[in-house]
Amino acid sequence: MDIPCRLSLLGAEVDAVTPACVLDFIAARGAQGRGGVVANHNLHSLYLYRKSARMRDFYRRADLIEIDSTPMIAWGRLLGYDLSRANRCTYLDFREDFWTRAQAGDWRVYHIGGAREHNAASKAAILRRHPRARLDVHTGYFDMNGPDNDALLADLHAKRPQVLLVGMGMPRQEMWILNHLDRLPPCVILPVGAAFDYEAGVMY
Repeated sequence: MDIPCRLSLLGAEVDAVTPACVLDFIAARGAQGRGGVVANHNLHSLYLYRKSARMRDFYRRADLIEIDSTPMIAWGRLLGYDLSRANRCTYLDFREDFWTRAQAGDWRVYHIGGAREHNAASKAAILRRHPRARLDVHTGYFDMNGPDNDALLADLHAKRPQVLLVGMGMPRQEMWILNHLDRLPPCVILPVGAAFDYEAGVMY
């Protein structure tokens, strides 16, 4: 699919996409057997973007950059951009549509994040709503430079997910993605923060 014209907002670049556009992007890349990075910007990420060259590197590698911030949308409207609340994209807002599409398309999804003791609960909550979804989970508490990380990469290559959700908080999740982009199987990668803690019912 074609990515909409990229906009400059508050010193960073974003795409004026809707959740439907994001899901179409994931579906198209998956059908083509291609990978990609779907990043997002909010006020916290803008601060990190200004402070960290590595965060700027991460966003340069992104194929699509969601707006996960109503203040950013409001600022864009003041600048004359055609933006609305419909352009706010975050997993927690579109998760039901995501899992409906994932189940219908038989997507292989892998989530990295959350505490080990909560992983089963988050997976079970999703499967109760979408029983045919294909989902593997892995704790987000591991040494990113040690043998646990190597084992995780081996598991990813064995499972070959089409979609990889990385929920380890910002900027840890972005740095893990950036550091491993060239070692991952082709998949669409989305940083999703603490989303699966909500799924597990340990965050509200």
